[in-house]
Amino acid sequence: MPTYTSPVTVPGFQLYINDLSGDPTILGFFQTLLDTATERVYTYLDLDFTANATKTETFEGNGTDYLRLHQPASSVTSWITTDINGVATPQSIAPLHLFESGILLVNSQGTFDSGYEHSISYKTPLSLTCPETVRQVITEIAAVMLRESKQGAGSLSKAIDLYRDTASLARSEYVELTDRHRAMLSPYKRYAV
Repeated sequence: MPTYTSPVTVPGFQLYINDLSGDPTILGFFQTLLDTATERVYTYLDLDFTANATKTETFEGNGTDYLRLHQPASSVTSWITTDINGVATPQSIAPLHLFESGILLVNSQGTFDSGYEHSISYKTPLSLTCPETVRQVITEIAAVMLRESKQGAGSLSKAIDLYRDTASLARSEYVELTDRHRAMLSPYKRYAV
C-alpha cells in the first residue's frame, strides 16, 4: 500500500488519458495508480512533497549544534534521545530553531551529543507544493501502469539485460523511469553526501 498521497488528482489524470469514466471502482483504481506512481517517484527522489506531513529523522549525534533536515520543516514536534542501553528520553524542543526555510535545525542551548541516537519529528510546511515537472512524471508513470494492466488493455513492457559472470544469465526488470524521466527529475533528486 502506498504511503504517499498523490499530488495529481484523478480528474487531472483522466484528462491526461482522455477518460470520461465516472465508475467509482475505476476512479479508485486510478487513485491507486497515482498513489503507487507517487511512491515510486518520491522514493527515487528521496523527497516527499506532501504538505503538513509528519516526518521523523533519526541520526547518531556527532557533537554539533545543527542538523540539516531531509525535508523542509515548519515546526519541530518532538525530540527523543536514546542511549546505548536503549533508554529513550524525551527532550525539550524549546532550544531547537529552524533556519534556511526550515532545512537547518539549530540547537541553541547545546549540541546533539555523540553516543546518543537522536529522533527529531517535525511537520512539513502547509505551503509545500509538488513541482509541475514531478507531477508530470507521476502522471506519465501512472499512465504506463494503466496501459500495462489488464484495465488498460496493454502488455507488460520489460527491458532485458544479458550479462555474463560464470554463466550467462538473463534478468528482466519492469521499465519505470525512462532516461527522459530521470533527466526531468534530476533537479529535485536528493543525493547522499
